[in-house]
Amino acid sequence: MKKVILALVPAILISCLTAVTFSYDGVIRTRAALYNDMNESTDGRIDNRLRLGMNSELAPKLNFRTRLQFGNVTWGDANAGGGINSAVRITAYELYLDYLIETINTNVRFGQQYWADPMGLIIDGSFSGLIITLNDLIGFKTELGLIKGLEAGNFDNDNIYFLLNMTTSGRTKLGLFGSVYHMGNTNDKSVTVMPHVDLKIDPVQIKATAFMGAPMNSTEEDQSSFGTAIKAKADLGLFSLGANVLVVTESGIATLFPYYLNGLYIYGYGLYHDGVNLYWNTPYSYNTDTAISAVGSISIPLNAKCNLFGAAGFLKNQGIEVNAGFEHEVVPKKMKIAGYAAVGRHEITEVTNFVVGTSVVVPF
Repeated sequence: MKKVILALVPAILISCLTAVTFSYDGVIRTRAALYNDMNESTDGRIDNRLRLGMNSELAPKLNFRTRLQFGNVTWGDANAGGGINSAVRITAYELYLDYLIETINTNVRFGQQYWADPMGLIIDGSFSGLIITLNDLIGFKTELGLIKGLEAGNFDNDNIYFLLNMTTSGRTKLGLFGSVYHMGNTNDKSVTVMPHVDLKIDPVQIKATAFMGAPMNSTEEDQSSFGTAIKAKADLGLFSLGANVLVVTESGIATLFPYYLNGLYIYGYGLYHDGVNLYWNTPYSYNTDTAISAVGSISIPLNAKCNLFGAAGFLKNQGIEVNAGFEHEVVPKKMKIAGYAAVGRHEITEVTNFVVGTSVVVPF
């Protein structure tokens, strides 16, 4: 595997020669799905990708990271590198420097980087920007960020996102997220405040947040909105039960690149396939009615390597879904295969949708 990586990515050779230390990480994923769409047309697709991260310590307190993606290749799609004699695309999702200011225990990271808010409601992805992390500010890990969302050639027309996130350490984590989103291209601004908690009291773990969004649209009457998201799991030994609830009032909150997992495949981003969802469309952002997503789940371990799972839930004004599947560690901590199936019914169009698929994941 190392020889293949060195052959594909010459940059690793340079890093090995110049870096004080060097490490790499990655995930290989291949997945297949058969499903129908809103018009009940059936299609099946297979895709695969490799995500490769490389870390170098260029000097004491100065680190460099890049994360490359080879693919996502949809088999047979020449535009995506899956056709005969077509090239596989390489994309950089991370490319940043991280410098530790030791005297104040603060990291400064700038470039293309990954960051996510506690629930993935607003941000969960890569961006160009700056994150300053105060590792211990009166007991809080405090992150200050600037994200450049759009370069429009004129500062007044640029989209810039400012964020603050404070989190305590320990078994119970308390925190506060806040942001200001300046959308110069539409002359809008939006403010979001989101306290959050991660609570562990055996056998229960609860992640919860409450938030307020205050969109300040230049052409419409300003309207604040409120919401909450709760993810709970109880490990009862023979099985585990889970609950996932999201409620957001009209207008919702401004998002950048959210990736909120509600446990559904047709009415959400599925854990083992996030490309099928037909009706999600971030229903809690600029929504014209109260958005509600409610899902219950169960997980049953058969042995140390095999697990069964299932979920059932609904998305308000959209429909209901039931799904189930299995996951099996073929090679412990190195290779996992999962299979799943879901069926959903749209409450307005009365269309019945389905998805059946499998996914192979190899982290290293």
